[in-house]
Amino acid sequence: MNERAEQSSSGATVSDDAPHVLVVDDDKRIRDLLARFLLENGYRVSTAEDCRSASEALRDEPPHAIVLDHHLPDGVSFDVIAEAQGGDEFWYLCVPDDLADALFSCPGTGFREAEVTVDGILAGVAPIYPWIYTGGIDPGLWRPTPGIQTLAFEPYRVDLTPYAAWLSDGLPHEIAVSVFNAEDHFSATANLLLYLDHGATEVTGDLTSNTLGLPAYDTSNDIGTAGDATTGTVTVTSSRDFEISGFVDTSDGRITTTVQQTIGFSNAQRFDIVGDATYRQRLTQGTTIDTTTTVNTGNYDHVVTEHRDWPLSVDYGFFTVADGSAAQTTTIDQGLNRSIEVGVAGFEPRSANLAQYMTTTDTLLFDAGGNATGRTSQSSEQGYSYADPYGACYSRTITTASGALTAIDDGADCPFGNSLSWFDAFYNASSSIFGATVQILP
Repeated sequence: MNERAEQSSSGATVSDDAPHVLVVDDDKRIRDLLARFLLENGYRVSTAEDCRSASEALRDEPPHAIVLDHHLPDGVSFDVIAEAQGGDEFWYLCVPDDLADALFSCPGTGFREAEVTVDGILAGVAPIYPWIYTGGIDPGLWRPTPGIQTLAFEPYRVDLTPYAAWLSDGLPHEIAVSVFNAEDHFSATANLLLYLDHGATEVTGDLTSNTLGLPAYDTSNDIGTAGDATTGTVTVTSSRDFEISGFVDTSDGRITTTVQQTIGFSNAQRFDIVGDATYRQRLTQGTTIDTTTTVNTGNYDHVVTEHRDWPLSVDYGFFTVADGSAAQTTTIDQGLNRSIEVGVAGFEPRSANLAQYMTTTDTLLFDAGGNATGRTSQSSEQGYSYADPYGACYSRTITTASGALTAIDDGADCPFGNSLSWFDAFYNASSSIFGATVQILP
């Protein structure tokens, strides 16, 4: 049940156009105390005692702010960062081992994935975003605008809540992360996040299903050689479609969490090599991740549906002329797109979208001795946009040329210009509905 309060204890009536705050807490004393405080300070207040009534209140009138009791007994998340280093820095440009020498490339194929295990059992997958560092391939590509997330890596969150009962049995457990197909090498780290039951020190339950299998990928190529020319395309693909489910019997009742995930990966590289004169490598890569997480609390299904899309294309060429001088030309298109939809089954969900892209090109010049003599044709464009159903909207495009900032365009994708408050309404509302952290903005 959700309630509306519009008059303070002193009898003063709050204006209809005053900011509206939704208070969500299952403790009536806390709800009433917060509502009274907010009314005394000139706010309109709605209250809700559970996720269902909070969802109804959000549908009736989206608030300007939400105060919530953010708690999910016995949730487990593993935030993974798998950072490519050494010979794996450009893993997306690698090829099968038997072609590495002929194509002057790194081995291991262009496929990598981070894998999470619980006591040696495969429990989750963290696809690896192709971060490109500020010196990657050609430093001029990233001056003055760095690549996507290069200066602020965001971890990939793996939901291990189906394993919560295992981890709460009082025995030691090992949660580990590794990178499949890694050569040399990845720096892999993670943070374990736990939601503890406020009414119990130990909970029971079980893992009921896990269809996640060992990693697999397919490769093909049509590489051919004629004289001093080597040409053709090398392809690697991988896909996953799995479900992991488990329950815990908490002080609030039985909680069942089901994670369904579909992952698609493709990497196609076209090579054109002619003696010492021409080396050209063109990559088209895509990663798509679709995840549906359903938490059943006995009465309702709380559902988060998430889509991620990570496109990457690289066009790299090294061209040598008769006098021995050379030009290295590189163009990179990189993207990061993410959408999240949150709701309770039977009610209209709410969604937010984030999109980021980077297009950059540069030509590095060398003399006959292999010394860099300068660069030309540098330019880049990076865009960032976000929108949610609570009025937040932000977009910015940054353009550069010859290593200098040339233009900034703010608010072009927003009907009323950029409007992004310090208060993240989507994070607060969605976390309240779902019962655990749901966040799309950094």
